[in-house]
Amino acid sequence: MLGSNYKWMSKEERRVAQSLISHGQQHVFKAWPKRGVNDDAKRRLLTVAASYLQGAGSGLEDARLSVLVPPTPTKQPTELVTHNDTRTDDYYWLRDDARKDPAVLSYLKEENAYTAAAMADTQQLQDALYTEMRARIQEEDTSVATRYQGYYYYTRTEEGQQYAVHCRRAVAPGAGAPAESDEPGQQQPEEVLLDENRRKEEGKHSFYMVGCCETSPNQQLLAWTEDTVGGEKYTLHVKDLATGKELMTPIPDTSGDVVWANDNATLFYVVKDHLDRPYKVLRHKVGSASAEDPVVYDEKDESFCVGIGRSTHRSTSASAAATSFYSFYSFYVGIGRSHSEQLLYIHIGSAVTSETLFMPADTPEDTFKVVLPRIQDVEYSISHHPGSSSSSSQGWFLITIRDPALPNSELRVAPVEDPMQQTGPTLPNSELRVAPVEDPAQQTWSSNSELRVAPVEDPMQQTVIQPHSADVKIGGASIGARWLVIQPHSADVKMEGASISARWLVIQPHSADVKIEAAGIGARWLVMPQDDSMPQQLGDGQVVQFEEAAYALSGGAGAACLRSWKRGQVVQFEEAAYALSGGLTGDFDSEVLRLRYSSLTTPPSVYDQHMATGKRALKKVQPILGGFNKEDYTTQRLWAKAPDGTKVPISLAFRMDLAKLDGTDPLLLHGYGSYEHPYDPSFSRDQLSLLDRGWTVAIAHIRGGGDTAWAACGDMGRMWYEDGKYLKKRNTFTDFIACAEHLIKERFTSPSRLSTEGRSAGGLLMGAERYTSASRLSIEGRSAGGLLMGAVTNMRPDLFNSVLMGVPFVDVLTTMLDETIPLTTIEWEEWGNPQKPDYYEYMKSYSPVDNVKAQDYPHILVTGGLHDPRVGYWEPAKLVAKLRELKTDSHLLLLKCELGAGHFSVTGRFERLKETAFEYAFLLKTAGMLAVQPTPGSSKAAAAAS
Repeated sequence: MLGSNYKWMSKEERRVAQSLISHGQQHVFKAWPKRGVNDDAKRRLLTVAASYLQGAGSGLEDARLSVLVPPTPTKQPTELVTHNDTRTDDYYWLRDDARKDPAVLSYLKEENAYTAAAMADTQQLQDALYTEMRARIQEEDTSVATRYQGYYYYTRTEEGQQYAVHCRRAVAPGAGAPAESDEPGQQQPEEVLLDENRRKEEGKHSFYMVGCCETSPNQQLLAWTEDTVGGEKYTLHVKDLATGKELMTPIPDTSGDVVWANDNATLFYVVKDHLDRPYKVLRHKVGSASAEDPVVYDEKDESFCVGIGRSTHRSTSASAAATSFYSFYSFYVGIGRSHSEQLLYIHIGSAVTSETLFMPADTPEDTFKVVLPRIQDVEYSISHHPGSSSSSSQGWFLITIRDPALPNSELRVAPVEDPMQQTGPTLPNSELRVAPVEDPAQQTWSSNSELRVAPVEDPMQQTVIQPHSADVKIGGASIGARWLVIQPHSADVKMEGASISARWLVIQPHSADVKIEAAGIGARWLVMPQDDSMPQQLGDGQVVQFEEAAYALSGGAGAACLRSWKRGQVVQFEEAAYALSGGLTGDFDSEVLRLRYSSLTTPPSVYDQHMATGKRALKKVQPILGGFNKEDYTTQRLWAKAPDGTKVPISLAFRMDLAKLDGTDPLLLHGYGSYEHPYDPSFSRDQLSLLDRGWTVAIAHIRGGGDTAWAACGDMGRMWYEDGKYLKKRNTFTDFIACAEHLIKERFTSPSRLSTEGRSAGGLLMGAERYTSASRLSIEGRSAGGLLMGAVTNMRPDLFNSVLMGVPFVDVLTTMLDETIPLTTIEWEEWGNPQKPDYYEYMKSYSPVDNVKAQDYPHILVTGGLHDPRVGYWEPAKLVAKLRELKTDSHLLLLKCELGAGHFSVTGRFERLKETAFEYAFLLKTAGMLAVQPTPGSSKAAAAAS
């Protein structure tokens, strides 16, 4: 262990070294440099160790770290000249698109070795964290089943196994219509569609992720895609479910999406270009050679992506990452299948513009037609209703549309024959319209979304059924045989979407907050016309009410609501911050609404409600083992004030018997703030390991994200996002800093005052309390959230004790100037194009790599993935190299790069726990809490006492 260093040690120094090893402190000598390197630091360490062994010394860990030698990559200056401005990048050479350069790989391995050595004293803690986090998991578990096409589809996990098993059971003969009480039952045998564990084991893959898992319309074949490298290029497989035999040669390098035509033999899939942009849709006949597959759509504009996916209100895939990325970053484009099963869609989109094409699913060799023509800065999504079976009409479209005049969207209907036949005023927010499929362009455009209906024959013949509102943002809508589901989004309620069935329209909020009641709008479902004709206006909605004790009604401020649009009763929750979503589930004629609820302290719960009868069933509450009791914790909603006066919401949670609220509590503040993506205050089972050690966890709902549901600044809607992008991006960073300062400085009053401000029943709070201090504040963000971390750390390093940057997008200016980097041109609609001087200067002012300077920084852990196609591994590597060169402190600076994974790091559920345990160990180490043990939950303590 000591190697050549043993030779220069004195007899006493050798004795101290041997004593340390015998006392279980062998990690002190891990990664010692060879003789002649840092020998003085080694001797100082042994001197400190001698005092430590006598019980009189401290500072052993600081002395140990001073011996370690961090990697120092060579500087190879590259001049980057834009707009007559020259930047020198000493570490540009770290970019290797092939991921094979020996010098680059050697450097990354050195960083990993240094990180492991610096964290060597936390190994026991990492093991303990892993054990306690895994102990909370009910390893053998089953998802809530969805009844679809004569089967119950679900996924399950097995004890000791890391990946999902996709399964189904046939609906019993003679079963009635779908109901809220449906359960698969054991009388019908289980069919295993896809065992991810077996696929990974048989292929001997170190990485495994399923993109999609889709049965054919006759439920006899299965198509699925899988990524075995981490670069998000998926291989398409098809097998016969009766025999298990694969029916075709796998097709590699797809985007991960696939959809079936109604002939049960034709598939549509998407491929990527050399920059990883999904851009081309191909048609494949099962059994034919893929080299012969015709191209049915080719997107030439490099700022747009194309993809496919089936919209059937059913999912058999536990790994939705393949499609979630593109929707997450606002420019996902896909090919889909309508819930009515009658149409196929191709969706094309950039960050702010979208277009949809459709074709009858019965005739897969037809030509796709445009619903509404592409217009810059206009986004829309559609659902299809087939209309009356006695009519020759192709039915009608439900259209959710947003444009600059309707930033919050509106809902419309239009005939399929001409979707452009729409009517509706030009209003500031979205509305719901309908349009005929024949000409979807028959509509009037306005700045926000509105809900419209339109006949399939002419989708442009649209009728506004939910007008745009300055207070309500419509996130989407979907349709079934009898129902239409609408999701409102206001300054306090985000309308995530609307779903439509044969008879019903259901309006769903994304989440809710203290001002929902004032907003005057919430979730509702509406019955469709009895003759299946296109609706002309929305009538009264049905009330969604929770009567379970867990969601007792209360009338105070801070309650969130689900209400019908005209006379529905408010459904209120006692928690101050939570996430709520839902929609139609199962077949097109299903009358079952599925709702999902979660908060920072409440595990995810799933409810099914029959819309015709009003009956509801609690289908599942995520089990949390190990003595968890939600009554031990509380949630709160706070408001910080940004420099421009904007009120920025903060959601937080802590354990009531551990939080001191005197400024000494450690606190982890999360943030994201990009792509209009909301950071929901939802439950994290793993974060209990922090809460049970006295930490507070918080989320800053900052501008640039989709947290309009949490905005307290009036009629913001989509503007919460718009005010945090382009030349207003710095608002994202100053919002986050304001939240951090608020948590450090603000003092709060008595429990009664907290109650009237809508905070939860955390009635143990005392007056004049503080949540944390700068020396106890840690922050965390991933991807674009990593950009946030880099920017605020450069701007205010004094505010934070430690920083977690996960796969961070930190070399913003260089990346956005380089069109050869994947996704750059697409990202211009999020960040701006620095080829324009004003964007160049603005981007340069906050790009983290460009703003590292000689100053003290907090403790920093940066992670990356060698095969990450979204954020090149070289971005975190360059940031760390530049920080190590310039920073003036002795705090930890660590880079951990996964050499066998991509943007999502490792994929196994237990392997992922090890990653989390490592990050939490870093937080605890830098907070001086290595020896702090978790306090058992009150349920476990009560059980032990009895």
